[in-house]
Amino acid sequence: MQKNKNKLKLIRVKPEYIKYLRQYDKKVQLNSKEIHKENKPFVGVLFQINKFEYFVPISSNKKEKLVNMFENYLKTNQKPIDIFFVEEISVHNQRKLLSVLNINNMIPIVEEAKIDFNIEKDKDFSLLRKEIDYCNKHRREIVKNSIRIYNAVIRHEWESLEKRCCNFKLLEEKCIKYKK
Repeated sequence: MQKNKNKLKLIRVKPEYIKYLRQYDKKVQLNSKEIHKENKPFVGVLFQINKFEYFVPISSNKKEKLVNMFENYLKTNQKPIDIFFVEEISVHNQRKLLSVLNINNMIPIVEEAKIDFNIEKDKDFSLLRKEIDYCNKHRREIVKNSIRIYNAVIRHEWESLEKRCCNFKLLEEKCIKYKK
């Protein structure tokens, strides 16, 4: 097994694949110029279940709701299971929210839908480097929470969580059809 195989990486997802999945589940996050969102990076491979690779969208820290959730997390040390805060911690232990992983919006993906990109050539290289380094440092926690969420949703064990998450089983079925 290659050493890098277990590392998370940043990819982009073809807009037509996102659009295809959204036909079946509106919780699949959009990233298109029509709604003023560029083709945002997804982080993955988080885990493999039933031969599917799952990727998680990254959201910026610019939403007030996310900033409030992060500040509440810093005060209480409690955070929602379906969101992972990507932080920057200064030498003085000041914590700053860089972005969030929307684990509830993770999607199965096929090779044909991936767009590999070199983050070194991206205008946001510095931020992307910080994000992926932080995610790799906390890979076990991200994977553990992702698997826990996946299992709870497909087993219908956590109704309030299920309402916030993509329909993973349905998306897996559509993923197979997309491949064909």
